[in-house]
Amino acid sequence: MTDWASVALNERNLGDFLVERGHIPRGRPVRAREMHGGVSNLAFWVEHGGGACVVKQARARLAVRKEWLADVRRIEREAEAMGWLYERLGPPRIPRMLFLERECHAMGMEAIAGPAANYKDLLLQGQVDPALAEQFGALLADMHNATADEASRRRFGDTTFFDQLRLSPYYDTVAQRHPAVAGRIAALRAQCTGEGYCLVHGDYSPKNVLVREGGLVLLDYEVAHWGNPSFDLGFALTHYLCKAIHLPAHAEALLDAARRFWSVYRAGVTLPEASRAQAGHHLAAIMLARVDGKSPLEYLVDEEQRNRVRTVALAALETDGTNIGAVIDRVTAAVAGSVDDSVNECLSDSMDDSVDDTAQEPGQEEG
Repeated sequence: MTDWASVALNERNLGDFLVERGHIPRGRPVRAREMHGGVSNLAFWVEHGGGACVVKQARARLAVRKEWLADVRRIEREAEAMGWLYERLGPPRIPRMLFLERECHAMGMEAIAGPAANYKDLLLQGQVDPALAEQFGALLADMHNATADEASRRRFGDTTFFDQLRLSPYYDTVAQRHPAVAGRIAALRAQCTGEGYCLVHGDYSPKNVLVREGGLVLLDYEVAHWGNPSFDLGFALTHYLCKAIHLPAHAEALLDAARRFWSVYRAGVTLPEASRAQAGHHLAAIMLARVDGKSPLEYLVDEEQRNRVRTVALAALETDGTNIGAVIDRVTAAVAGSVDDSVNECLSDSMDDSVDDTAQEPGQEEG
């Protein structure tokens, strides 16, 4: 028998792993295909005589340019959160967790049969369906509502993985990069874990959503934690707004999608208004992190577009009482070309160039 605790899974050994660990019967033909593009995990699509599944194994070193290490036990959190939400929200929006192998930091989940499209890919292709934006907002409200209880707080109170993969590489990095807003970002960081209301996904991105038969399937739960839902709101809306800057021909539709997402979420969520009071500032901080944090958006390679994101984000962070609607309005103005150019001229002066620039190179995106 193989000691799988120290073995990296691959297309060649995955069949033996599944058989030896008792997940499929011996003698069945197994075909494994690596699903490329993952930053945080190795992932494989596995077909066998009894059907198909997806197997994931956590990476100790994330697949980005700058060294980024994270605790591989986060795969346990992913399996736990997936199971928790499957019981509370059910299929088809939440996949079924099949197994967890703690020793080798791997898990299995049901395969989402095609045809299915990645929501991020659709948006980047200019396929901006208003109904999907509304579903995206409704799903987040449902998740927050369904986990606003003491049992979720006890189960997911450890924020270690969220800190390693979100707070440190996003908020801490941009606070160092932009000292002028470091105080605001430090306060937002503290709020993420100090003011908890519900289970926060922590990676609520179109990249982690499949569109199948007109509905959404939510994936990737490894940074789920009990915390402040404003982070999820900011994380999701960042993608609509940054894509609106990146794709001016589709900006109107993307801005409309952002407004629809926010409207549906507000109408459906039952958490107190205090839970989203700082959501506008979180949105601005995450936008800034997607150009100047450790995980920049790979499609924002044009420096003019990156500066527009910085301009919007910094102005919003420097303004007291910024709400989500105000940030969307600022992006609308930026797309229309009415951003104050004097702010762009000051960007280089306000940024701390002593921070390692390899953290800011656009390329592979995590989340």
